[in-house]
Amino acid sequence: MARNNRLIEMVFANVVGTEDRVSQYDKFIGTDSVLGIEESKDLKDVKSLYSKIIAKNKTTLDELAKLEEAIVQLRCRQQVLSEFKLSKVREYIYARALFYRPGREVKDIRVIAGRTDVYGEDVNDWYNNGDLMTIAKAKLSEAMDAEIADNRFYVKNLKSKYA
Repeated sequence: MARNNRLIEMVFANVVGTEDRVSQYDKFIGTDSVLGIEESKDLKDVKSLYSKIIAKNKTTLDELAKLEEAIVQLRCRQQVLSEFKLSKVREYIYARALFYRPGREVKDIRVIAGRTDVYGEDVNDWYNNGDLMTIAKAKLSEAMDAEIADNRFYVKNLKSKYA
């Protein structure tokens, strides 16, 4: 599992925040008020400089976070052909693979690959069934590609900006 955790580790994406989560630099700069620390003139000056530098570089940090998201998604997409799990929920066979999607707690993507009335109940048999495995890989790839499409557009725009 450690290898998989490393597959989806990010730096800037965890720093910049989202609509649902306060950025790490905003949390950091607000620590004094949260802890009830009175700010000296020196502390205010240094925090002001910090905030100005963040403001000046926020767009760059956001761009790096979005690029990390694209990198992680593409890494996961590469792994879908070799690393995914099959499971059963009621009569459905689900294929699940590690995948990052912003704003989601669960770091995987799941698709229905088949039904137990067609492929049976034995999980081990499913992995040996070429048709089911082909369907599972194709559906996972398709679902990932749909998520990756937005980032491809963003990356294309960034390439033209920094080219």
